[in-house]
Amino acid sequence: LPSLDLNRHEDMSLLQGMEHSFSFTFQDQNGLESIDLIELDIAGDGRGIIQYHPLQDVLVRPDDSAVVPLDVISESLGDGAYRVEIQFAIDFIAPSDWQEGIWKPSLRMFEEGEMVSNGATDLDHLSWALDHRLMWRVDEILDLTAPSTPPFENKLNLQPGDSMSFSASLVHRELHEPIAIDFPTSTEIEIEVEGGVQSSYSIQQFEGDHFDAVLEFGFGNWPGPTHLVQFGMVNLSEFNTSIPNLAFEVAIDDVNPSIEFQTTSLVQLRSDALSNQLVAFNINDEGGMGNEIVELNWVYRRGGLDIPGAEGAVDMGLGVHSGNSWVYSSYVDFTPLVDLEPGDILLIWVEGQDLAGNAL
Repeated sequence: LPSLDLNRHEDMSLLQGMEHSFSFTFQDQNGLESIDLIELDIAGDGRGIIQYHPLQDVLVRPDDSAVVPLDVISESLGDGAYRVEIQFAIDFIAPSDWQEGIWKPSLRMFEEGEMVSNGATDLDHLSWALDHRLMWRVDEILDLTAPSTPPFENKLNLQPGDSMSFSASLVHRELHEPIAIDFPTSTEIEIEVEGGVQSSYSIQQFEGDHFDAVLEFGFGNWPGPTHLVQFGMVNLSEFNTSIPNLAFEVAIDDVNPSIEFQTTSLVQLRSDALSNQLVAFNINDEGGMGNEIVELNWVYRRGGLDIPGAEGAVDMGLGVHSGNSWVYSSYVDFTPLVDLEPGDILLIWVEGQDLAGNAL
């Protein structure tokens, strides 16, 4: 076996649940199919075995093996030479002592009942240790009740009576990438929402490497202003893996935001200088406005009636925010399409909603 390679993270570790590969080349004039069995013992201790049967092109593992076979790729290099790549992942039932010390792969090949891979055992240069540190990642959070808004600064804002959904998956803490194998479907996830008048617990089932959940925040049970949603595996002790619980906040807000125009706003209004007027105001809201756009509206009135052709609207985006104060400012053209007369009145108002959907 002139060439062997094990792709390891930083040339020293195998990451639990992530795809790795062991590749090698060999020469056999009788062809790859003449090999009865290729057996990879990833730790050299008999507890992580994968078996490849070239004639049937089948990759399997013994029932008690702590390695999950994923795929095998074989190719002819010509002149009786072949390259084989076995793709695999370390299972969640891996021995705990794989996290310590140095583990050395072994490769054995059998042809007509005899081992033909002399020198492919105790491979020191491919030694490794297991990194079993996984973590949850929240992939999506949705407000299911109109008017719905997206999360802002990793927090969802809801009104009493709203419902939400979220999905979470497992990734490896070293790469922050999804794992390549599934947990057993019997694996349960417990979700707890803290701070309610009555406690809220629910159980979800794994769907491969992730799960989805819907939470209801019924009237009267969630006083706010924030509640902690925490989740984790119920039967984690059945596996040799590290997966800390994860939590995120949900805000419950039923208070309408208030608006206050700044003293520098609309200081001087003249009918011949309406094209570049500064409009600036603060919106005060404990739950927050996020990046919500608000609409500035105006209309000119004469004798208590709206003047046709003398109205307008413009969207205004957030300028800055600090604490519970959200500042909006812009220069606006208030010039109407009709001539104004002495005594005409300009009426201005703002429409919008906070992150929970409470209107201004």
